[in-house]
Amino acid sequence: PAVTTAVVVHEDSSKNLPVVQVSLARPVDGPSVAIGGCPVQLFVDGEYHDIKTVTGLSGVTVQTHRKRIVVEYPSTNLRLDMQVRTWRNTCHFSVKYILSDCRCDETLVGILGQPDGDAYNDWHLHDGTAVEIPVSKKDRRTKKAYDYSSTWCLEDATMSHFTYEGGNAFSSFDKCNPEQYDDTLDEIIDNATPEQIANCTIEGDLDDGCLIECYYFGEEACDEYKEVIKNTETAVITAAPTSAPTSAPTDELDLSTNENGNTFDDVEDVDATDTEEIVDPPADAGSKGDPHFKTWKNEHFEYHSQCDLVLAHHPTFADGIGLEVQIRTKLVRFWSYIRSAAIRIGDDILEVQGTADEANTLRYWYNLEYQKEITSVGGFPITMKKSTGRFMKNRFIIDLDSKYPGQKIQITTWKEFVAVDFMHASFEAYGKSVGMLGDYKTGETLSRDGSIIHDFHEFGDEWQVRPTDDMLFHDVEKPQFPTKCMIPEDPQGERRRRLDESSVTEEQAEAACARLTDPLDRKDCVYDILATQDTTMAGAY
Repeated sequence: PAVTTAVVVHEDSSKNLPVVQVSLARPVDGPSVAIGGCPVQLFVDGEYHDIKTVTGLSGVTVQTHRKRIVVEYPSTNLRLDMQVRTWRNTCHFSVKYILSDCRCDETLVGILGQPDGDAYNDWHLHDGTAVEIPVSKKDRRTKKAYDYSSTWCLEDATMSHFTYEGGNAFSSFDKCNPEQYDDTLDEIIDNATPEQIANCTIEGDLDDGCLIECYYFGEEACDEYKEVIKNTETAVITAAPTSAPTSAPTDELDLSTNENGNTFDDVEDVDATDTEEIVDPPADAGSKGDPHFKTWKNEHFEYHSQCDLVLAHHPTFADGIGLEVQIRTKLVRFWSYIRSAAIRIGDDILEVQGTADEANTLRYWYNLEYQKEITSVGGFPITMKKSTGRFMKNRFIIDLDSKYPGQKIQITTWKEFVAVDFMHASFEAYGKSVGMLGDYKTGETLSRDGSIIHDFHEFGDEWQVRPTDDMLFHDVEKPQFPTKCMIPEDPQGERRRRLDESSVTEEQAEAACARLTDPLDRKDCVYDILATQDTTMAGAY
């Protein structure tokens, strides 16, 4: 799927208004300000500005509050109301475009349609001439929609108003090619099983987009998608126009001006000296795959070993009941993977282990008892989902909503591989945690005594489970401290030699991992496939 990572506004050139661009930094270490854990940039007429402290702009105002960004041109009443979000661990923007003075007798064209309340001309040519919108929802999801959307792609660099930096250019983002349509989407819809059709029938109507979402991203994304559809008003397209145009959803706009002359005055200003970002959760943290660790600040690193490790330890979690998460890794020649994970909240312990058996058995221990009936962990409800989908993933989801709204801890198994994800994490929940995920506020990889460790191998050794840490697993496996974690003799060298002898090409690996939207996750996925020579490794993500 595609997400919005940059928006540029080039207003009426006759009024000499500035060109404003809000974008995510590429590369991520470029000049930016952290908003919602994402690197956000502001360019005005091609010049970078700190989006939180920018002042003195002529003809435009830019305001921020937490994850919200509002760009307004007071003289033309054009407003962009943006939210910084993360989806599948990928930063993006959700944008509302508000044209409060747009008159329906004017020609306004673009991929968002025309603002006259007539849903039937929302697909149109560049001169405003309406083109037929397919009646079939499938056609509005697949080839016909792809071809129509491609007509709004910028043809060449001369049409672009974007500012490119960090070695990027128009060609870095120009991926529009009608010939590259993937007909897998049609196959997913046409070959849907009765169970999938029943699952994606929303309020009596089959949603083809739901089938696609479930196929590529699994049950969790599927549930999220259905919730969005249920809460979104959608225009109805029939074979012929209805007796009157179908109304599109509208917002009531307050067009009164404030003391500064701005049309909108509902954005709480942020003190320019306030750089505290802990109220904004970063990308989800956790560990997965071969094994890849992602810190609270979205830094990715590897630590190949065989031992028990402290992923996260927080003794005062949830008003003092405490949280401990440990993982057990297993060595396979020159790489390793997470074989088991154990979570203790309060007095309850859940241990989950991967399995390669064809029955896809749920292998778990609750308070050290195998497959004991379980409804909660530490008082937080748990849901177990056994997948029958493409990747055969099983999920154990601990819902923390009663204490930390919107947050979950999820353990996922795929074959022998286990992943642990802290979803929508907040400083309130994990701000004082220690372990392999680093320091929540600073992102530093800290030792047990609080000093910074820059070497990830040393860092992993530091967080091997010790006798002072409680053993959460139902059995004991070697090595145990003070015997150090087992590591491959030359993991990087062996991997390099293996990559040189690959039968799976980098292109095949990239294709297998293409569904991942986070570029760092995708990079980890490609690396794992090339190292193991197994394209199904993409299922671990």
